[in-house]
Amino acid sequence: MHVSTDTKTMYLLLRNELEIKQLHELIFKRNKVGRHPRWKYFTEDRLNGVKLGFRPNFPTAKFNVWLSFNGYSNGSTLLRDIFVLIPIERWMVKRLDIAFDSNLPYHQQHAIHPPKKATVDHYSPTSVYMGKRRSSIQLAHYDKQRERGEKRGLVTDAWVRAELRYRFPSMKKVADLKPDDFAAAKGYQIITDLSGMPDNLREMVIQLNRGSKVGGMDWESVTRAAQRKIREYGSAQGVNLHDLILSTLEIIDIGAFIYTPPLKQLGELSS
Repeated sequence: MHVSTDTKTMYLLLRNELEIKQLHELIFKRNKVGRHPRWKYFTEDRLNGVKLGFRPNFPTAKFNVWLSFNGYSNGSTLLRDIFVLIPIERWMVKRLDIAFDSNLPYHQQHAIHPPKKATVDHYSPTSVYMGKRRSSIQLAHYDKQRERGEKRGLVTDAWVRAELRYRFPSMKKVADLKPDDFAAAKGYQIITDLSGMPDNLREMVIQLNRGSKVGGMDWESVTRAAQRKIREYGSAQGVNLHDLILSTLEIIDIGAFIYTPPLKQLGELSS
């Protein structure tokens, strides 16, 4: 599975008058300023999914700058200029989505219900969400190919995404994030290919993928013995998402994992 970061929401407390002046001169004056109900100064790179807001006297002492960007945002010159002015290591992370992509069809995969109690919602026959939207972690497992086709009219090869959505209520600086901060993923496993499962378990898992709302079944209706066998199979043949995160952070630091500008932009910065 390919591992990357997707949606990121970050904040910053900016009090240095020189940096505030540079923010206006280098960012807001060089880009189209729009209107936002929450931020006095707001600009965005809509094509690349980047949004930046600043409010000098925000009603909290924790931050006054907001930044949101996505997995496809790395080529944005606006994002590059922001991180040249204020290095990514200084930003505080509120939300961080980690995506795990594979190219087998959705019906051949299965996200195993985590050991802890978690709400499970099926919003379509090809999507399941485990955990509440505002929880510290939520897993979304869905057919990315179908989503892109329905929302943007784009046709791709088979593309299924498992997405762990982390939320840090107290927020942490990127420079302070450690592997332990992602430990909540330990209980999440994906079976990436059901073809090797015993027939009775495979049929049960196919029904779980559908969910009871569309004629399938829910995890609570599976016997404990069957739950154990599904988890055992996942441990032996599936993928532990926490292990994938740790192996990724062994070869790339967290700042580069969150944002890496294209080589072309790196060349522009060094010239």
